[in-house]
Amino acid sequence: MRKRGPTSLATTAGDSGGLAKSPQPRFLLATALGGVHLHALPLEGEALLGRGRECQVVLDYASISRQHARLRIGAGCTLEDLGSRNGTMFRGERLAPSEPRELGYGDSFSVGPVSFLLVPPVADLTAESVSTSRLRIEDAAGESSSPLLSAVAQARLSVIIHGETGVGKELLAATLHRLSGRPGPFLAVNCAALTESLLDSELFGHERGAFAGAARAHPGLLEAADGGTLLLDEIGEMPPPLQAKLLRAIETQTVLPVGGVRPVVVDVRFLAATRRNLLAQVEAGEFRRDLYYRLAGFALEIPPLRERRHQIPKLALQILAAAAARAGTAPPRITPAASARLESHVWPGNVRELRNVLERSLVLARGGEIDFGHLLFDASVDDVTEPPSPDDERARILDALEACAGNQTRAARKLGISRTTLVQKISFHRIPRPRKPR
Repeated sequence: MRKRGPTSLATTAGDSGGLAKSPQPRFLLATALGGVHLHALPLEGEALLGRGRECQVVLDYASISRQHARLRIGAGCTLEDLGSRNGTMFRGERLAPSEPRELGYGDSFSVGPVSFLLVPPVADLTAESVSTSRLRIEDAAGESSSPLLSAVAQARLSVIIHGETGVGKELLAATLHRLSGRPGPFLAVNCAALTESLLDSELFGHERGAFAGAARAHPGLLEAADGGTLLLDEIGEMPPPLQAKLLRAIETQTVLPVGGVRPVVVDVRFLAATRRNLLAQVEAGEFRRDLYYRLAGFALEIPPLRERRHQIPKLALQILAAAAARAGTAPPRITPAASARLESHVWPGNVRELRNVLERSLVLARGGEIDFGHLLFDASVDDVTEPPSPDDERARILDALEACAGNQTRAARKLGISRTTLVQKISFHRIPRPRKPR
């Protein structure tokens, strides 16, 4: 794996040359037991970490020593274990007592059950901007929170991404991989889409003859993702036996294929995504507590689209531009009425539903501007009464029905849309349906 050298604390995020003193405070991001907390560090001097009240960063856990570790801060930053009972972990190794190690922005370390990340100076990063349960990332592509997201991405810790279906969890995972600088591939597997035996084989691989039908050896995703990142989507659906097997793979960074006798060493960054409340599953005994804390080095949350309506116009333009590029056409204009309609919808399907609605509208608009009449929603979940549509579209539908003697299938073909879409538009435009002759 490519090693990153230490970055001076005096270097501001994004600097490409020279050391520049930054007036912004330095931060240490701590996460434990599902909670995220921000600690400001002094610009110079030292910060003690431990259970004692005299420490600058107080960690109230029985497994943490009274004075557990020390950060020395100046032109650079060093981490030193103070002879703690349970040790300080850095880059997968337990630090020897009283032997300082250099830290740079994006470096992470663990003190007992608490994981830390050294965060670069970010002007708008305050204790109030960090959720007490998880970090809220409003932009799945990372544009609105890149300094902080870059620091999380470059840490070696695993990450759990929370969010409703369709909010863009896989896109955020891909962004974390891209920002991490890891040279290996980004791979993903949906834990809810496969049976236990298939998921076992897909993750860990199998040797030839391991079971009936195993005609050849098959390397699993953990081996294929060596040097890169593996996303475990819908991790809450993973069967308990595989949870135990995955925990061992994460702890040892080795993989034992089905039917194998010799483990394979791998270097994999684990990301997990879920729409479920994993902590509630832990308390209910449905998900392993130790696996949860192995995966939840950091917990990121993507809010549902209805809680970030201000992003809808920008997202709509991005989606339409991408769809138009695939079709080899120019991106269409969105009328104010259509834009207002998009912002008024509650979007139960989140960004995925927005993409579906806009891609349909691109077809219906036929190269013209997109108006509210081109926006088709699922009637069972639509939340806003539709305003009357443009007369010209209604007239086109009436003309097609008349030309096809009321045959909806032929009329839909004439209009270049599906019959289901035509039926929706007939209902939307309040067009009386043709009666079948008796």
